[in-house]
Amino acid sequence: LLSNASCETSEDGKQSRKESVPWRRWAATLPDAVAMNRPRTIDPSLLKRLTPTSVSIVSNDCWGGALYSRLGLRFESPLIGLVVEAEDYLDFLIRFLAKEEPKLEFISSEYDFPVALCLGARLKFYHYESEEEAASCFGRRYERINWNRLRVKADFGKSGHTLKDIERWNEIQLPHSLALYSPETVIPDAGVHHGLL
Repeated sequence: LLSNASCETSEDGKQSRKESVPWRRWAATLPDAVAMNRPRTIDPSLLKRLTPTSVSIVSNDCWGGALYSRLGLRFESPLIGLVVEAEDYLDFLIRFLAKEEPKLEFISSEYDFPVALCLGARLKFYHYESEEEAASCFGRRYERINWNRLRVKADFGKSGHTLKDIERWNEIQLPHSLALYSPETVIPDAGVHHGLL
């Protein structure tokens, strides 16, 4: 599905990719919510009819890319194949949704994949081999965003998120949003906000 994310798109919206990371190894790195909750018995033709043809998924990890691939949709979000650091995600999200121009500033790091600063956040381009590839895909997909069909996801079960992050998420009250968390996550008494998907 999504390996090192060479991101050429054909006229029919299909993604062509390099296969340098085998699918099974990549799938093992998916968040539990994706790996365990994938529909296995839905008729693909029914799934296609129920899925909008244009949706932009904002996700703090590879979950969005996995969902696009599962639904057979063209990537219409720049946040594919990358991770936004947990402590930066909400600040990034607020600026991103305010449509601030997202300029990538690549920085040196100890990782063997590109890392960039963008809208005050560190973005780790896990599934990219070069800064050029990451910048090209990010820019092209940013231009595709359907701001009228934006869906936002956060995963507060990941390390680095705090109770204050969840409280702040609840204050933002984003429509069309989904918040995931693990049984170990400390949540506020008010619970965790979920917008209507």
